[in-house]
Amino acid sequence: MKTKKFKIFATDGKRIWKVFYITKDKKGDFYCGPIISGIENIKLSYHVSGRRYIKSGNISEEVQKLQKLDDFKGMEQLGLMRITKEILVRSIKPLGRIYEGKKFDGSAFIDIRKYKSHVIVIPFLLEPDNFGLLVDFTRTFAGNSQIIIFTEIKPWIVLIIYE
Repeated sequence: MKTKKFKIFATDGKRIWKVFYITKDKKGDFYCGPIISGIENIKLSYHVSGRRYIKSGNISEEVQKLQKLDDFKGMEQLGLMRITKEILVRSIKPLGRIYEGKKFDGSAFIDIRKYKSHVIVIPFLLEPDNFGLLVDFTRTFAGNSQIIIFTEIKPWIVLIIYE
């Protein structure tokens, strides 16, 4: 299996920032986290074994054990990210990095002009073709929300974006 990389971008109509990533590596493990200039690496991982970790710099801590990815059923949350307009555009250690045009396998763009002050991005893993779970779940986020689904890997990656 080839490593798959997915990037989430934010734009104000003038600039584009990489703000979040999700990667599925060759072993089938998922990694996700924010992209913050000048801050040490922070990421969440969900391993084929079902173990979930949070890592900041060189410190890694197991946070919970979920279902194994080999026979994945239903939905599981990968993480959560809050993108604040003010933090995105400030010049000292802003959230995100200006996009340089590197290759990736999938992307999602969030136009921050659509939202008042911030946007929440919740990445999930979804059992392929199980749209019923997604429909029931998204009723919670009715209104000013978006759903983006990456179906080229299993389990699928779903992004719920809302204010």
